[in-house]
Amino acid sequence: MFKNILFLLLFFLYPTIGFSECAKPEMPSENEWNEWLNKTSKEAIEYGINKSLLDKEFFIQKPLPKIIMRDRCQPESTITFKEYIYYRLGKTRIYKGKLNKNKYNELLEQISSTYKIQPEIILSIWGMESFYGSNQGKSKVISVLTTLSFDKRRSNFYKKQLFAALLML
Repeated sequence: MFKNILFLLLFFLYPTIGFSECAKPEMPSENEWNEWLNKTSKEAIEYGINKSLLDKEFFIQKPLPKIIMRDRCQPESTITFKEYIYYRLGKTRIYKGKLNKNKYNELLEQISSTYKIQPEIILSIWGMESFYGSNQGKSKVISVLTTLSFDKRRSNFYKKQLFAALLML
């Protein structure tokens, strides 16, 4: 059942798997980057973020080309669905999903009733995105969100995430 739910989830979320173009991003000049930092910092202050925090955490950032490449060239959009399932949905991931379903069943049911999302969907996303928390990545959150906020592809979405992360700091 877990495998079937994952298949349907991926099918509907990524209907064009295998058809997306993965192109090397053009990075901003230092001047463009600094202009964007200054403009965005004004928005951040209006959002309620402390200027001293921006000086410490935001203005030190540099754009990360590898992050934009990873965002644009995710396996979901560069290989066929059959290849994706073959490489990403192994027995270990399914086994860990079942273990986590048993371990966190009560919490999953609470989340499910609150947000009207089936526990299996939550487990599927958790398993695919981070292998149930074991793959957290190596890049710093503020660096990644700053880079993705600058990138015009989904700037507004990532800017909200950046501001939320800065507020948490």
